[in-house]
Amino acid sequence: MKNKTFTIGEMYSGPGGLGLGAKLAKLKHLDTNYSYKHVWACDNHKDSCDTYRYNLVKNDQNCIVINKNIEEIDLSKLPSVDGFLYGFPCNDFSNVGESKGLEGK
Repeated sequence: MKNKTFTIGEMYSGPGGLGLGAKLAKLKHLDTNYSYKHVWACDNHKDSCDTYRYNLVKNDQNCIVINKNIEEIDLSKLPSVDGFLYGFPCNDFSNVGESKGLEGK
């Protein structure tokens, strides 16, 4: 049986709901087991980044969790990944945020 691991990066990661789903996802097809490994994630909320680190990458020193506004991150300097996850920027869509929806920045 062969193993194939896809690398992923994640923007607007929040505390890691999408990332946890990917981490737990396993697929076996023919003679190959497929899985996902986080390489980097970013969010502008410190507590969310801390939760992400704790729940998803606590023992993986190779995964980068960045606590910055997305506009401050040079994406070209992040490690290359096979796949990309992202959530909506919460502030515009959250009930506790500004609730501007698609009209937000």
